[in-house]
Amino acid sequence: MKYIIQCPECGQMYKTEGKPTIKGLRYITDYNDDVTEKCVVCKKKINPNVIKTEDWIADLVFKIKGN
Repeated sequence: MKYIIQCPECGQMYKTEGKPTIKGLRYITDYNDDVTEKCVVCKKKINPNVIKTEDWIADLVFKIKGN
């Protein structure tokens, strides 16, 4: 399962995996950034919008379209 996280402040979206910890689920991107509480782009503390999805759907959302 993958998760698509959206920052409510700047609208940035991240494709993440849910890593279980003692404090709950942490959302980690492919670049090993933790976006559970803080946006990487705007650096603000957030309560992210979370969409749980299948791996292939998350890959299609973030696939870079070539020529």
